[in-house]
Amino acid sequence: MSDARQAIAAAEEANADEAAPETLNEARRFLETAESQLRDEAYGAARINAVRAKNRAVQALEASQRAASNEAE
Repeated sequence: MSDARQAIAAAEEANADEAAPETLNEARRFLETAESQLRDEAYGAARINAVRAKNRAVQALEASQRAASNEAE
Protein backbone atom coordinates (compact mmCIF):
# COMPACT_ATOMS: atom_id res chain seq x y z
CA MET A 1 0.00 0.00 0.00
CA SER A 2 2.84 2.33 0.86
CA ASP A 3 4.54 1.67 -2.49
CA ALA A 4 1.33 2.58 -4.29
CA ARG A 5 0.93 5.81 -2.32
CA GLN A 6 4.54 6.78 -3.01
CA ALA A 7 4.21 6.02 -6.72
CA ILE A 8 1.04 8.11 -6.94
CA ALA A 9 2.73 10.98 -5.11
CA ALA A 10 5.71 10.81 -7.49
CA ALA A 11 3.40 10.83 -10.50
CA GLU A 12 1.50 13.81 -9.10
CA GLU A 13 4.75 15.70 -8.52
CA ALA A 14 5.75 14.99 -12.13
CA ASN A 15 2.49 16.55 -13.38
CA ALA A 16 1.01 13.27 -14.53
CA ASP A 17 -2.41 14.90 -14.07
CA GLU A 18 -1.65 16.68 -17.34
CA ALA A 19 0.27 14.00 -19.24
CA ALA A 20 -1.72 10.92 -18.21
CA PRO A 21 -4.82 11.94 -16.24
CA GLU A 22 -6.82 8.78 -16.93
CA THR A 23 -3.96 6.50 -15.92
CA LEU A 24 -3.32 8.46 -12.74
CA ASN A 25 -7.02 8.41 -11.88
CA GLU A 26 -7.05 4.64 -12.38
CA ALA A 27 -4.15 4.39 -9.93
CA ARG A 28 -6.08 6.44 -7.39
CA ARG A 29 -9.21 4.30 -7.83
CA PHE A 30 -7.22 1.07 -7.40
CA LEU A 31 -5.68 2.48 -4.22
CA GLU A 32 -9.09 3.51 -2.86
CA THR A 33 -10.40 0.02 -3.59
CA ALA A 34 -7.38 -1.56 -1.90
CA GLU A 35 -7.84 0.61 1.19
CA SER A 36 -11.50 -0.35 1.39
CA GLN A 37 -10.65 -4.03 1.01
CA LEU A 38 -8.03 -3.71 3.72
CA ARG A 39 -10.65 -2.31 6.09
CA ASP A 40 -12.86 -5.28 5.18
CA GLU A 41 -9.94 -7.62 5.89
CA ALA A 42 -9.87 -8.83 2.28
CA TYR A 43 -6.09 -8.86 2.34
CA GLY A 44 -5.43 -10.78 -0.87
CA ALA A 45 -7.66 -8.56 -2.95
CA ALA A 46 -6.25 -5.46 -1.27
CA ARG A 47 -2.72 -6.51 -2.18
CA ILE A 48 -3.68 -7.13 -5.80
CA ASN A 49 -5.31 -3.71 -6.10
CA ALA A 50 -2.41 -2.00 -4.36
CA VAL A 51 -0.05 -3.54 -6.92
CA ARG A 52 -2.38 -2.42 -9.71
CA ALA A 53 -2.39 1.10 -8.25
CA LYS A 54 1.40 1.18 -8.13
CA ASN A 55 1.71 -0.11 -11.69
CA ARG A 56 -0.74 2.48 -13.04
CA ALA A 57 1.02 5.24 -11.12
CA VAL A 58 4.36 4.19 -12.59
CA GLN A 59 2.81 4.23 -16.07
CA ALA A 60 1.49 7.75 -15.42
CA LEU A 61 4.88 8.87 -14.15
CA GLU A 62 6.63 7.46 -17.21
CA ALA A 63 4.14 9.20 -19.51
CA SER A 64 4.78 12.46 -17.71
CA GLN A 65 8.53 12.02 -18.01
CA ARG A 66 8.22 11.28 -21.74
CA ALA A 67 6.08 14.38 -22.21
CA ALA A 68 8.61 16.52 -20.34
CA SER A 69 11.45 15.05 -22.41
CA ASN A 70 9.60 15.80 -25.65
CA GLU A 71 9.00 19.38 -24.55
CA ALA A 72 12.70 19.82 -23.81
CA GLU A 73 13.70 18.77 -27.34
